[in-house]
Amino acid sequence: MAFAGDVVVDVPLGMQPIVPTLAEAIWENAPDAILLVDDGGCIARVNDAAEKLFGYDRNELMGEDIEILIPERVRAIHVEKRHAFEGDPHTRHIDSPLSALVALNKAGEEFDVEVALSPLVHDDRHWTVAVVRDVRGRKVLEKKLRWASTHDALTELFNRGYLEEELSRLAKGRRFPVALIVIDIDGLKPVNDQLGHATGDRLLIDAAALFSSMARGDDVVARVGGDEFVMVLPETTQEAAEQALVRLRDAVRHHNATTEGPHVHFSAGVAVAVEPGLIAAAMRSADNRMYANKRARRGLVR
Repeated sequence: MAFAGDVVVDVPLGMQPIVPTLAEAIWENAPDAILLVDDGGCIARVNDAAEKLFGYDRNELMGEDIEILIPERVRAIHVEKRHAFEGDPHTRHIDSPLSALVALNKAGEEFDVEVALSPLVHDDRHWTVAVVRDVRGRKVLEKKLRWASTHDALTELFNRGYLEEELSRLAKGRRFPVALIVIDIDGLKPVNDQLGHATGDRLLIDAAALFSSMARGDDVVARVGGDEFVMVLPETTQEAAEQALVRLRDAVRHHNATTEGPHVHFSAGVAVAVEPGLIAAAMRSADNRMYANKRARRGLVR
């Protein structure tokens, strides 16, 4: 059978009327883009999916270097990798570590793809069959799933799981002292009971925005429970953390004075871990101080 005068494969006698048509149909109806590339990196043939993926008519692609489909900023790297593959041709599956690439379409848009490569030898010529899969949709879904696994859906702060991972990372580093501020929203239950959970959610969202606004670039703010939050401040002393808490209370007072609806009130405790082995103890200490602050605010201190 023949593909537009390119690679020719002998067909058993009894199948000759059927196979060429079937092979052509398979080639053109494959869900992934397929490109046949010669041993000089020149595109010899493409299928319908390749036209749609890259935005070119096949006549515009055939005869062009494969690098036309690679962003200019990484073309030199791609040429090196192509030459390495040509020197050691072997089947490379689409889920291999090297399969991930950035492609370029006719409109100049870059997008993520995965590429499977299969070497082919015919009439003493070396060819490469490249199957190109568009993974933009999957990348978007993966990003959403990663975000959901590390963030609180309501407040969009980090969640408890991410906080625990961050504390583990900090315990292996040198960014000490690490200050921890444990915060508990006061009066959330009455707001939910009297004004409804939608209003309670609004209160939590407002509080989260206030806490985030006071965080530095490397600080972590997490919602770890219904009305519980934790701020992690690397390379921060006890005094600096206490000052940060004062600024946070000032920001909350300003918010309450200029905003209608249920106001944000919170109790907080601060503790500092001066070395890796003290992070857990500092968390417990900050938590205890938060509850002491809550009792004091309720007038329950003995």
